[in-house]
Amino acid sequence: MNEEKVKLLQDTHKAFMDIGIGGYDQPGELDQYIAEDIMGFGTTIDEKMFFSSELHDLLARQREQTKDLQLQWKIQTIKLHIAPDGNSAFIADDIFLYIITPEETIEMYLRYSSVWEYHHDGWISVHFHGSKPEHVESAQDTFGLESWKQQKAELLKLVEERTADLQNKNRELEIETSLERVRTVAMSMSKPDDMLEVCRMISDQLTSLGIKELRNVQTAIIDEGGHENYMNYQHFSQYGEGRIEKVEIAKHPAVQDMIRHMQASPDAFFSHSFEGTALEQWKQYRKDENQFPDSILEAATSVHFYFYSIGEGGLGLSAYVLFNKEDLNVFHRFRNVFALAYKRFRDIEQAVTQAREAQIEAALEKVRSRSMGMQKSEELKDVIQIVCQQLTHLKINLDHAGFVVDYTLRGDWHFWIADEQDIPSKITHPYFDSVWANQFNDAKEKGADFFATNLNFEEKNKFYSELLSYVPGIPEKSKEFYLNCPGLAATTVLFDHVSLYIENFSGIPYSDEENKILMRFGKVFQQTYTRFNDIQKAEAQAIEAKIETALEKIRSRTMAMQHSDELQNAAILLFQQVQSLGIKTGSCGFFIWIENEKTAMVWNSSQEGGLQIPFKLPHTEIPHYKRVYEAAKKG
Repeated sequence: MNEEKVKLLQDTHKAFMDIGIGGYDQPGELDQYIAEDIMGFGTTIDEKMFFSSELHDLLARQREQTKDLQLQWKIQTIKLHIAPDGNSAFIADDIFLYIITPEETIEMYLRYSSVWEYHHDGWISVHFHGSKPEHVESAQDTFGLESWKQQKAELLKLVEERTADLQNKNRELEIETSLERVRTVAMSMSKPDDMLEVCRMISDQLTSLGIKELRNVQTAIIDEGGHENYMNYQHFSQYGEGRIEKVEIAKHPAVQDMIRHMQASPDAFFSHSFEGTALEQWKQYRKDENQFPDSILEAATSVHFYFYSIGEGGLGLSAYVLFNKEDLNVFHRFRNVFALAYKRFRDIEQAVTQAREAQIEAALEKVRSRSMGMQKSEELKDVIQIVCQQLTHLKINLDHAGFVVDYTLRGDWHFWIADEQDIPSKITHPYFDSVWANQFNDAKEKGADFFATNLNFEEKNKFYSELLSYVPGIPEKSKEFYLNCPGLAATTVLFDHVSLYIENFSGIPYSDEENKILMRFGKVFQQTYTRFNDIQKAEAQAIEAKIETALEKIRSRTMAMQHSDELQNAAILLFQQVQSLGIKTGSCGFFIWIENEKTAMVWNSSQEGGLQIPFKLPHTEIPHYKRVYEAAKKG
């Protein structure tokens, strides 16, 4: 065969391969190189063609799939065979294909063979076959079984890795979803007690994440400015209940150890397990401190506590099983989210404190204003009423409030009181021995500024039975109230000249905060007590002036008398002056003793008017006049 025919075959083969690999199938261009009934096999399982139209479809798909890719190729012919007649040929090629993406370049090796026939001065392809060889050495594995096994193992490993990765991602998504739920609850907090809802949400989410045998989630928040107590906000998972408890740190060594760890570093971690004797002692400690009754704990053989520090306390939980490392890591992530809730808790607590302080100051101002507005000493009853009203407005439980004034050791007690029962607003009664009186005297002697009284039913009734006996006119209904109530709790604050006390008959002791508020009310009144004393002195001086004026009128009238019968007019004037001083009396008059006759002359005046003539009475036979006579004789 001549060289021109061979050269034409090579050129036609190259054009056919470039179009086939590159997919550049211009209309009519490929058809000049292929037979109408061309048969071919591609490298994929469905690439089996019997007509030129099917080859065109393949190239169209190839062009669409590679439109965003850059292709490069190199064709190396390894065999070119032409039949003896010079009209048919076979060509075998190695194809090195490079698929270039923005991320990487993929190199692919293909084997390709084609059959050609010469017609009408040109070559056309009647058959082609492409394949992608496996990287298997036949001398060691003719059928590629070992390679297949290796590939299968690698595939299984890849599936396992991908499955594990997917599981990790799903777990991560579950945890993040749970953390987001806690964040949402934390950000919706509006009052400090909402910390219970945060604990509940953490408990629910830990349970949903597969944390087993969870007992409770709790927040230990140490009191600001002190290290004696911490507030324990906790949610008990298996009961679905929350509880707030004030815990004294010094009452148990494990609690002391936990708080010491929490305060040591904001990243501190603390764990402690109770088993055997230690667990039984822990159970008894909880009972002694009146903590949440936990019947499940009573039956448990062990309990384990875990705390992460939040600086001024910790976020903790307890469980009936030991936590593994993964569980602790999950809980630590909740601690990180909880830091947000804790910050909001402190912000809310500060806002609540400021609002509470504003309420207290407003209440104190009302007491201060009413105290300074007193014009009469008897208005002290209005002041104690204002004190009672404002303390009630501040949500302090009280049934009774009172001032103690003019205190003397073992002297009469003087009270100004506010009470819903029908009793006088001012009471004076003689001293009698009682728990409250002894506490009062002892506090005064020691210079204490307050004391608390807590009486049970019997102690309260012993005290009040005697107290009520000195208060006349109390209705039976009021007595029944005092004597039927379960107990008595009182706080008394002491100052130099006045004391303030409050009582409730439910027997619930007042908290430290309530006692501090009461102390502030007492200080406000102490500042204005001088005004009360000044008013009392002014009232006493006014009365003294009235008395002197009345005496002067009587003195002038008697000194101007010319006849003994004018004593009757003097008696009438005496009655008028006594009435003007506010002294309620039925009558009054003069006595003149006639010793030699052992009689008394009486000039009397009354509401009905004075007697017209004096009358004589035996001055020693009538008891009343005898006492008057004897008193006069003694001077």
